[in-house]
Amino acid sequence: MKILFRKSPDDLGAGKCSFSWRPGGNYIAIAGANQSVQLVDRKGELLDAVQLPGAVISMSWDREGDVLAVLHDKSSQLVLWDITTRSTEQIETSMGAKWVL
Repeated sequence: MKILFRKSPDDLGAGKCSFSWRPGGNYIAIAGANQSVQLVDRKGELLDAVQLPGAVISMSWDREGDVLAVLHDKSSQLVLWDITTRSTEQIETSMGAKWVL
């Protein structure tokens, strides 16, 4: 396996990170301990980022790769990040975050 890029604690915060490749494999969403999700290209160049009120629990792309669903540990709201419009929408799940994705 070829290493495409590296991210440091300066980029993501110290601790574990999670990631999800966008369908098609050209972009990757990376969440770190700094409570943000970064969208980067295959070279690790930052394209966009969204700040969240809590640590990311889970992320998943829609089929087309336009919307990233993100759960964080500070509420039961699901954050939908539309990367084409660079907008976010919050949907109340009325459930604990661990039961949604």
